[in-house]
Amino acid sequence: MAISIKGIYENYSNTIVYGKGNKIFNTARFFLFRVRKRLGLLPTELKISRSKIVAIRRDGAIAAAIYAMGYYDYHNMHLIKKLMPRLRSFIDIGANIGVYSLIASEAKRAKVYAFEPYLETYHKLRRNIEANNRHNIFSFNYALGSRNCLVGFRTGSDDSGYATVAAGRRCEKVESRRMDSIYREEKIIPTIVKIDTEGSEYEILKGFGACLVKVKVFFIELNIINQKNKTQKKIIGYLNNRNFNGPYSYDHNRAVLVNKDMKKSYSQIEDSIFVADSFMGELQTIGITIED
Repeated sequence: MAISIKGIYENYSNTIVYGKGNKIFNTARFFLFRVRKRLGLLPTELKISRSKIVAIRRDGAIAAAIYAMGYYDYHNMHLIKKLMPRLRSFIDIGANIGVYSLIASEAKRAKVYAFEPYLETYHKLRRNIEANNRHNIFSFNYALGSRNCLVGFRTGSDDSGYATVAAGRRCEKVESRRMDSIYREEKIIPTIVKIDTEGSEYEILKGFGACLVKVKVFFIELNIINQKNKTQKKIIGYLNNRNFNGPYSYDHNRAVLVNKDMKKSYSQIEDSIFVADSFMGELQTIGITIED
């Protein structure tokens, strides 16, 4: 029993420790998930907010978190729901199967642009968009970076979220585009941007060029991969030097942005948040405060 609890904690601490509600209840939900997984009784679709996920590895980490609490990243997803009615445009870079894109697309007059380079995962993204009849999600099957070129792309075998641009023989070649090129060609205005690309976040940021000033809020993955390739400090410095405040974490239960201590292990649980100087004054009008 102790081993099972330890395994659940390590795999799903995002939900149990930093999510919503009673920790015992959440842990019990994960036990139930594992029992249903063992018996082959996992649901064929999962509800998340006002959307449903039909294309997903039913025994994977994303499915487990949604099954337990109805969300994947509880705090950040609720922040996106607060921001979308005002900012309306959401850029999902590293969209995976589209969980974030679906959440953002629920807002009235929302426009969502989802980028997923890995073809197998892209097909799942398309299935989830079509299952929800979301005509305001526009999907693109290529990567983003600092150059317009072809790159090698390596991925895991499921929709756990692991996928990265990499060198080596066991990579498929995919097209990579700069965000400023897409901005000019597709007339996309990037006001809210999520970048979760397992280590290539810095190169993607450099590809924004002059259209970086259009962004009001960034959600950026800063995890152990960024630490190993020494881009975590570069990302923070790059944005801070260009009039973005952060990194923050969001506490939905208190509607507060808190300065994130990147030395703490829990700082990697949900993506880090950066807010443009030009948008800081508007946070309070949508019920969000900032706590040092």
